[in-house]
Amino acid sequence: IPSARDRLVWLVESTVDSGDYDAVLWIELWPQALRNEELAATREALDRRWRGAIAEIIHEGQQRGEFAGGDPDELARLIASLLDGLLIQVALEDSEVSSTRAEELCLAVLERELGCAFTQPASSLANFPSGGY
Repeated sequence: IPSARDRLVWLVESTVDSGDYDAVLWIELWPQALRNEELAATREALDRRWRGAIAEIIHEGQQRGEFAGGDPDELARLIASLLDGLLIQVALEDSEVSSTRAEELCLAVLERELGCAFTQPASSLANFPSGGY
């Protein structure tokens, strides 16, 4: 995907997709990580990698002038935490938080934090293959 903006839109869409079974795996991992040091370390490493991928996209967008300033690592923590919370609601089929609503909420936060229009359709996502970041 050529632009950082479009990659973030794709990342949000793929994370809060109601058919994303990865969400269930994460939801099952979190409580186990509280009681198992090895799983806790694995969870932390996976979260660090996830936030790093988000921060990398944000940093690239800032370098290209697509996004406003701000600390990419802090913004990645915010976005990753927001996505984690929203994906729980979507996975639990909360009547007030559909995958569409979760996507809208996250894109609104990205728009506010990065100073870039995220609520318009991404230009190159239609032909992007599914299967993860």
